[in-house]
Amino acid sequence: MIKERIPEIKNLSDREKITLAAELWDEVMTEDAFELTDEQKEELDKRIKFAEENPDKLIPWEKVKSDLSKKYDV
Repeated sequence: MIKERIPEIKNLSDREKITLAAELWDEVMTEDAFELTDEQKEELDKRIKFAEENPDKLIPWEKVKSDLSKKYDV
């Protein structure tokens, strides 16, 4: 495993490990990084259609983020 080759990772806090994972993810995630399957595309289309037809049932990301921050004190 990679973490055995980088022993400093063991010294990171959980928050630092999550930040590191997010930074690595952002670095490798590009439009060319993966191809959606037909099933995934269908699911996304279904969710987009639901959102367009039911805007009153959606919760804005900022509210979700704020609620989670309050709930978990982060």
